[in-house]
Amino acid sequence: MSKLFSWFFIAMAGLSLTGCGEVSEPVTDFSDRSVIYGWIDIDDVPGSHLAALTIRQLQPESPLPIALTAFLKLDGGYAFFTQVARPGIHRLGSVSTNGCLGRWCGSATNQYEIGLAAGGPPVVSTTRPGVYFIGNSALHLEQRFGFMVQGEFSVSEATNGPSRRQLLQFLLDNLANINPTQIARMQAELARL
Repeated sequence: MSKLFSWFFIAMAGLSLTGCGEVSEPVTDFSDRSVIYGWIDIDDVPGSHLAALTIRQLQPESPLPIALTAFLKLDGGYAFFTQVARPGIHRLGSVSTNGCLGRWCGSATNQYEIGLAAGGPPVVSTTRPGVYFIGNSALHLEQRFGFMVQGEFSVSEATNGPSRRQLLQFLLDNLANINPTQIARMQAELARL
C-alpha cells in the first residue's frame, strides 16, 4: 500500500469513526445512533484491495443516506463497521476496489453498486439504538464485458466469513476512535453472543 493511500485510508477511517461518516454531518450525540457491522469477500471481482464501502439508509428517506465505514482486512476478506446509523432500514450501498501489487495500489477503481446486484444485498433494520449485524457477504463476477468496462456481478451470503463474535471482538480490538456509547453497546452485544 502506498504511503499516500495509507494516509488517505487513516483519514477516511478517522472521519467515519469520529462521527463524520455521513457526508459532512458531524455526529456528537450517539444516543439514537446504531452500530452496523459485517464482513465482505471481494476475491471474485477485479481489484484485490477494498478502497471504500458504504451503507445506505433506505427508509425513512434521509437527506444524507450514506454512511461511510471503517474497514480492516480479516480472514481473507474485510471486516467493516459504522457507528452513525440512524433508525431505519439499511443495506450495503457500494463497494470500491482497486488493484494492488504488494504495497503499490493502482489509481483505477472498480465501483460496485450493491443495490443493483443480482441476488439482493443484505438488509438490516435498526429499530432502536443498538448493534446490528448486516451479514457476511461475497461479491461474484458473473460476466466480464471487456477492458475498462465493469462486468455483471452478484452478491451472496459468504460461508467462509468469521462469526459475529469474532467480528465484534476484532473491531473492538483493532479500531480506535469508537464513541464510548457505541463501545458499551458493542461490549454488551459481545457478552450476549
